[in-house]
Amino acid sequence: MPSDDPEPAKAEASAPKAEELAPKAEASAPKAKGPASKVAARKKRRWPRRLGMGLSSFVVLLAALWMGVHRIPGFGAALVDAARAVLGARAVAWIEDVAYGVEDHIKHWFLHGSKPAQFWEAPAPGAEIIPEAGFPPPAFSPPFAEVAAPGDGHWAAVPDGPMVDGRPVLVRSVVHPDP
Repeated sequence: MPSDDPEPAKAEASAPKAEELAPKAEASAPKAKGPASKVAARKKRRWPRRLGMGLSSFVVLLAALWMGVHRIPGFGAALVDAARAVLGARAVAWIEDVAYGVEDHIKHWFLHGSKPAQFWEAPAPGAEIIPEAGFPPPAFSPPFAEVAAPGDGHWAAVPDGPMVDGRPVLVRSVVHPDP
């Protein structure tokens, strides 16, 4: 006679079944040795190789772009124009800031303590142009003496520049503001 008591039904439902108590054959079985396991091991080893190849390709691409921008006339301008058309001016400005900042740090690291490049001969002492009516402006002192080159802050006439009444109309000076 069936009972109306729900308790025995709960006890039957909560009792573990024989299948649950038996150890799983798959978990306790030794790993297969053969072609399938070799393929799995090879797949695990592929990602470091692919990552290395990807990083190497990225470095080579960056080096090629750097060489193209600095060695091929017009390449940099064409590359920036194309990037502006695709990415927009704001993104290109950010990329330029980052790239030139990295380049500046690298140059500072390699060239720290070396004298700056001189683009023309410094004016001979006493050959300075005397300012007349505010032109040229008076000589100025370089902001950082440790990186100053001879002639920094002194005005000199532009070679083959125009002259008016024997005085130069165009003058130039150099300052090295980056320590």
